[in-house]
Amino acid sequence: MKAKKVHSLLSRVVDVKPAETLSALFMGLLLFSLMTAIYIVKAVKVSKFLDDNDIQNVAFAYLLTALLIGFFVYLNSRLVQSLNRYFTIGLSLLFFSASLLLFWVFYDKGGRAYSFVFWFWCEIFIAASITQFWVLVNDLYNPRQAKRLVGFFVSGGLLGGITGALLTSILAIRLETRGLLLICPFFLTGCAAFVYLVRRFRPREETTANPDAGEEKKEKVPYLKSFTSLVRNRHLVLLSGIMFMGIIVTTLVDFQFLSVVDRFKPDNSERTAFLGVVFLILLIFSWLLHTLFTARILKNRGMRFTLMISPVVLLVLSLAVIVVPFLSPVPAVLFLYWGVTLKGLDKSLSHSLNQTVRELLYIPVPPDVKYRAKFFIDMFVNKFARGVAALMILLVLHFSPKEFLPIIRNISLAVCACIVIWILFNRLIVIEYIRNVKRHLKIKWRDADRYVSEKVDLDMTKMVFDTLHSRERSSVLYAMNLFDLVKYDRLSPELKQIISQKSDEVRAGGMNTLLELDGDPLFQDFDDALQVEEMSTEIDEIMSMDVYQELVQDKIGRMVTGDREAAETDRMEAAKVLGMIKSSAVVIDHLKKLLMDSSVEVNKYAIESSGRHFSRELAPFLINHLGRAVTRHEAAPVLVEYGLKILGMLKDYLAAEETDLRIRRSIPNIMADIGTQRAADFLMIELKKRDPRVTSELVEGLYRLRNADPDLHFEEKEVVPVLKHFIHRSYSAVIELHRIMPEDNQGARVEELKNSLTLNLQRIFELLCLIHSSDDIIRAYQNICAGTRESIDYSIELLDNLLNKNLKDLLLPLVDDIPFDERVLLCRRKLDLLQKN
Repeated sequence: MKAKKVHSLLSRVVDVKPAETLSALFMGLLLFSLMTAIYIVKAVKVSKFLDDNDIQNVAFAYLLTALLIGFFVYLNSRLVQSLNRYFTIGLSLLFFSASLLLFWVFYDKGGRAYSFVFWFWCEIFIAASITQFWVLVNDLYNPRQAKRLVGFFVSGGLLGGITGALLTSILAIRLETRGLLLICPFFLTGCAAFVYLVRRFRPREETTANPDAGEEKKEKVPYLKSFTSLVRNRHLVLLSGIMFMGIIVTTLVDFQFLSVVDRFKPDNSERTAFLGVVFLILLIFSWLLHTLFTARILKNRGMRFTLMISPVVLLVLSLAVIVVPFLSPVPAVLFLYWGVTLKGLDKSLSHSLNQTVRELLYIPVPPDVKYRAKFFIDMFVNKFARGVAALMILLVLHFSPKEFLPIIRNISLAVCACIVIWILFNRLIVIEYIRNVKRHLKIKWRDADRYVSEKVDLDMTKMVFDTLHSRERSSVLYAMNLFDLVKYDRLSPELKQIISQKSDEVRAGGMNTLLELDGDPLFQDFDDALQVEEMSTEIDEIMSMDVYQELVQDKIGRMVTGDREAAETDRMEAAKVLGMIKSSAVVIDHLKKLLMDSSVEVNKYAIESSGRHFSRELAPFLINHLGRAVTRHEAAPVLVEYGLKILGMLKDYLAAEETDLRIRRSIPNIMADIGTQRAADFLMIELKKRDPRVTSELVEGLYRLRNADPDLHFEEKEVVPVLKHFIHRSYSAVIELHRIMPEDNQGARVEELKNSLTLNLQRIFELLCLIHSSDDIIRAYQNICAGTRESIDYSIELLDNLLNKNLKDLLLPLVDDIPFDERVLLCRRKLDLLQKN
């Protein structure tokens, strides 16, 4: 019955199962008691050391700790893993409790040596006891249980730290600093009792399998293997650099804080009480910062901004103490407030923002590599950084005047130098973090246009098709198409075999029909082996002769403008040969007429020949063919070949509202294939008009331009309004879909809205490609559309690091993996904001 009441009370603050209730309660009380003792001991340690030593000796204390503590922590870890861990942990807590009684006895008798020993003992006590607590957590709970309960334990530890700091601030003057040592054994004895109580909740299989030795030993991680795992991973090297510089800065800041406390709080008990107040404020501020702001800052500002908060804040405060005293006299007491502020912000940011971001930075690292690297970082990098910081302090003290202000300034200069390196590491790791996130995102499909252009020679395919198609229709067309294949070196042995098959009705000698003179043929029939290469030079020479040019033009003129309407095949032949002769006003006039011919086949040959002359007079006729589905695909590549010559004309047609809508919708892709910055600028000018009839085609054209040439420049201020336009349309589609789905879940309107939403999302990401790396945006888009839950998370993480806050907030409701009802609610809110703006 009591257990049920405890569970009822505890379940109000933590998601705890009935079977976990007592173990979770005891573990929460264990960390509460432990942190209470730790924060009392920390204040006593600092106050006692400053009472017996000059401030310079703090650097030696840092160095001693860095050199020796790793060995003791490693020894403690081996003991816990080798022996019965519950017995070992409980015994060590009782040992620390008894040690405090001995330190109380010899408090005033040991002098300087006592303060060094007590300092080092405190560091061992703090490191070992915290490690032992998390060993118990890993021993008692599986990962799913730990995720639910760890927040409760941390809250208990934070409350314990606040209690310890509060007791220190209240009792230090009444009991004096020495008397505080008698309080800690009560809490540590309680910790040992809680360890004994949780012992019966350890997993049953461990108790039955090996009740004395504890659980099976974990795999050992050699230093060399840990070091190799770290140095082979650039991401982990940069992360180690961040932690290394951060610890150096924290150690230097701590020294400055202790220097200020030593100068302005000379009385031992008063100093201890003051430290208690500082720790109390620091813990409360850390809790508020972590609870209220950490997640919000990360969500709204992203990792890049969050990483910079701590170094920038500390840099500003460090520069202030260097610069301000030179500008005007500063009351001495302000240095005390400065030291407290510097220490408070450093520790608060370290325990909240910095710690959270560091854990996030481990996410893209493979678990096995992460485990080995963290072992090396915890056992070596941290200690080495503290040792380097101690040596830096000793170096500064050696070269500085033995006065308070010069020492503080010079230490601040060292802090500033380290922060600059820290900021550099932060910038580099953001880049590397994004690279690692992208490695989890695979391209799901290739861009169709690019793939076809890489794999298929469309021009050659068309030539071969025209040649084969014309063989059965006209020997003249067949011969001229064959000549094109020879001229452009497209006639492979395989094609020769296909094309050279005999036909009783068709002979390549049909070329003579068009180009004969007084009945004498210019060319003999091709033989069975189709030795067509031999005629290429001969044809070029004959076609370039003025006399033949005039004869051909005269015959074509009769075919095009004769009294009797020429047969369709004759006009096709005329249209084809016009592309083989020199450009002239007469030739251009003939092509104009053939471009307006009623026969589609004639139009196609005339379009092809127009591409051989590149006359601006023909461009309007070619543009008009964009409005016809049957000739659009022939006209478009010819217009692309015209290039910059007709870019202004294409812009005018695109901008004119009276232009056939089919032509306007075709022009953006032609401009995209022309592929210049000027073409991109023209498309952006039209896009800003937001004409809904052509907006989608304009975005597609711009995306193709960007995809083909990443160096093209687009102004973000011009792209963002169009982005918001498509996001607005997407919100409206989601809301409308939510409104009608209960009534008509499979109706045509529902499908229409879903297709509209899909197309709008595609256009949104195409627009994002204009102002961000196309490869990054495409990876994110494809994995959002067709990825696993994990790849969707990585895609959103990538976008979170690429996009600015406003765009990210607007896009998130459309791509986040959330329930549909929640998506609708978010879309309504964002739609209201968009409409207000």
